[in-house]
Amino acid sequence: MYPDLLEGEIEVIDKDKGTDVLDVIEPGLGSWLRPVYHPDVFFDQCKHGSVVYKCSSKSGCRTVSFDRKILVDYIMQNPRLTEAAKKVELDDLWGKLHRAGPHRRRQTYQAMLQMAVSDGKLDKKEVELLVLFRMRNGITQKQHEEALKKLGLTDSEFMKGEVGNANLSGSCSDSFSTSPSSTSSVFDAAASDAVATQR
Repeated sequence: MYPDLLEGEIEVIDKDKGTDVLDVIEPGLGSWLRPVYHPDVFFDQCKHGSVVYKCSSKSGCRTVSFDRKILVDYIMQNPRLTEAAKKVELDDLWGKLHRAGPHRRRQTYQAMLQMAVSDGKLDKKEVELLVLFRMRNGITQKQHEEALKKLGLTDSEFMKGEVGNANLSGSCSDSFSTSPSSTSSVFDAAASDAVATQR
């Protein structure tokens, strides 16, 4: 099937880990949940291929799905439709690539927050670096508060450095180290990256 998202929001989640959000899909460019048009791929291969992700919507969504073989057969009967389908495929890929940047920056910010509070305190330098990263990477106040909420914290507690009650379980990817000794170097690297990406 070829599913496309029409309304709502869908999280693409790592099927094995079950918690890592790989992408967040919204309607528009990049909203197809599978490759849009691949006439050269064997249908049996696609049908039995391993799927490494699952899709989930917390607030509900509306999708439309097309039978893959019927759709491709129909498109290939008309050269104009074939050209249009290739354009849709390219537009969808561009949309996914364009959207990946902000999502990755939000994931990095979530990991930075977790590392900053992992020792039970938040000093002035850590707050300044987090604010700098937010400003340079377009992290909104709402996104900041959502990231804090995942840690069981409020913005007021964050600004005061009162983070002793932070919930550190499962709030970001396992690929990020959260040991207090590594926090400083990670913050320095992230801040440098934030400066470099803005030039």
